[in-house]
Amino acid sequence: MRAPLLLFATLLIAPAFPQSDAPLDSIAWDRMASWMKPNGRNKRHNFQFHFRYGEHYRFDGALGCVSKRDKASPAGHRYKTASVAKTFVAVLVLQLVEEGRIALDSAVVHYLPDELVRPLVRVKGKDLGHTITVRQLLAHTSGLSDYIFDDWRFLLRTQLNPSRARTPQEHLRITVKHGMAKRKTSLPGSAFHYSDTGYLLLALLVEEVGAASLNAQLQQRICSPLGLHDTWTDSWDSSYTRQMHQYHGRRDVTAVLHPSVEFGGGGLITSTADLARFIHGLAKGELFRERSTLGLMLKRHSPAYGLGIAVIRFDAKPSGIAGLDSLTMIGHSGFFGVNMYHIPELDVTWVSSIGQVKGFEKERRALPWWPLLKECIRLYGVKPRE
Repeated sequence: MRAPLLLFATLLIAPAFPQSDAPLDSIAWDRMASWMKPNGRNKRHNFQFHFRYGEHYRFDGALGCVSKRDKASPAGHRYKTASVAKTFVAVLVLQLVEEGRIALDSAVVHYLPDELVRPLVRVKGKDLGHTITVRQLLAHTSGLSDYIFDDWRFLLRTQLNPSRARTPQEHLRITVKHGMAKRKTSLPGSAFHYSDTGYLLLALLVEEVGAASLNAQLQQRICSPLGLHDTWTDSWDSSYTRQMHQYHGRRDVTAVLHPSVEFGGGGLITSTADLARFIHGLAKGELFRERSTLGLMLKRHSPAYGLGIAVIRFDAKPSGIAGLDSLTMIGHSGFFGVNMYHIPELDVTWVSSIGQVKGFEKERRALPWWPLLKECIRLYGVKPRE
């Protein structure tokens, strides 16, 4: 997908890590450069990548340019996370659960207006939105449709007027008006269906119960404790400074939707460094009072999803990893080619933003994290789970 590689590359290796890691660095750079090569008509303009193997090895690199027009290196630039934002929202909800202000198995209408939630799921002629629980929203088992990707009319309407802001309540009413309560829905609690609608409701719930905006609580409860300096909820006014552009094929989709469209489901701006710090801090229990809350978050409600976080387990032996029977990777991916993951068994964190939607899901194993992981295990051995 890519035309000539724009050779702006930045390597930020922390001094604490030895220079004998040059072969590992070469693996990372070679795999990044290979991924950036032209592949059909979908040019890859930029790539940011972070990898850390405990205290043994760290890599931070960037290739390409900020956008088609801005040829500066994308190193250090912020970007839209899309669905990676769901993990942040889930943390805020679970913090409020720890404080006794939200009950996971309470109906959402206990916190939000019945008339807003009830019409969102309709099964066999009956409105069932009022039976949806907070836990079901977090786990994508609420029965809700996805107001963005299940409804082409919604996407068309918002793309035709990308500068128009709409409230979350407006988005929900449009969903009902378009008949989405009767399509792509199921009985609450009966099935997994990935839904941005659920996380729009969760963000509203956080604002209602927390008595402050989503961004204010994000800063207070997550960014400040972890020292995140490049993370905030997306806004039309101020979010495009130092922002890496993202593409769907040849189309620049950085500003194709008004930021109000994504809200709790994906409306976050951040940086690679902040995502790495966030997922590592979350995995180490730095965001919850009780370790059991993290366990609750990681309990799977579908083959690969917990509460606002992917929980991916894979057999390590056929993958060529000696010393381990299996690995668990926790984190999230986002529509714009963003990955944020941690492997607890090895204390491995990796984050990438490839700036391109097309080919993103199919080529995750082609990213540098996989060969780096195997080589680090060969060099440094398997770190036992803490």
